[in-house]
Order: sequence, then structure tokens, then C-alpha cells
Amino acid sequence: MVFGRDEKAITPFYSILVTDPARKGRFKRSDEEVRSHAKAVHAITDIQPEVTDKSLTIPVAVDLSALRVPGSLLTDASQYAVEGKDNFKVSAVQTYSGANGTTHKLLLTTDKPARGERTATIRLRRQFPPRWIANTNTTNDTTPDANSTFGLQNLLQGVERAYNPTNQTEYFTLIINLQ
Repeated sequence: MVFGRDEKAITPFYSILVTDPARKGRFKRSDEEVRSHAKAVHAITDIQPEVTDKSLTIPVAVDLSALRVPGSLLTDASQYAVEGKDNFKVSAVQTYSGANGTTHKLLLTTDKPARGERTATIRLRRQFPPRWIANTNTTNDTTPDANSTFGLQNLLQGVERAYNPTNQTEYFTLIINLQ
């Protein structure tokens, strides 16, 4: 759950790491972003897959410091969804200390990069209830035990609705432009 309405949590700072050693393939920052001296890289051009296996890996640095969720959720690659022609997936999420306060590095990987102008949209899924709530909740109060709490899920669902009244299905969305 994200408690509060922190704009930095909804739209975190992010930037493609064009010279990071984790990248596979070749690409460069878009000319428009170079000319405008933009602080962040959101668009890349001249994309060439890795010669040996034709794959492409794009490292993206993100500032997730404003998200008030467990670190295990932020570093779980399966919690991220990626949409776009390239069939990217988040193959890894690493803690990272980079420029502009970035705290995590996402590795976007695909085995079959597409061609032409396109976008990749990255989302961190928002799922309720989290595993720990589902695992410790009980609706049966006839036999109390030390491993569960009666009605915990209902209580926390009320809190979730208060801070997520529009039922958002993701914590944030990042858009990468590829040309």
C-alpha cells in the first residue's frame, strides 16, 4: 500500500542507462534529448540487438524511494509488467545508487527486438491483498492461534480503499520510446 499521495511515488524519476555494463546490444540517446540537455533519457535510437544471440537488454534507473512498499516487492521482477511490440520483460531488478537519486535498476530484456518507432510501457503491479495479509488473515474466530489475525484482511482493505479510491492497478507507469 502507498500511504499518502506523493507525486514522486506516482511518477518516479527514471532514465535509460545508455552506457551501463549490463546493457546488451547497441543504442544511443535520442538526438532530441541530446539537444535539449534533458536530465533523463526516455528515448533511444539506432537500436541494434546483440550480435551473438540477437537479444536486447536495456538498463533503466528508477528512483523508487517515495514508494512505501517492502523492498522485496520492488526487487521482485515478476511484479513488473511490460507492454509493447518488443515483448520485453523485466528480467532483473537490482538495488542501485545512481545519479538523480535513483535507487533501483530494472533490466528490460527481449529475445526478438522489433523495428521502427515504438514504445515500451513498464508498470509495477498493485495487488491487494499482499501475500503477508492473505497468509495471516482468518475469517474463523472459533479456534484462535498465534499465526493468524481475525478480520485482518477486511480491516486493511478499508485502509487500502481510503488511499486507493480509484482502484489503481499499478503503482507507477514508465514509458520508454524506441526508434
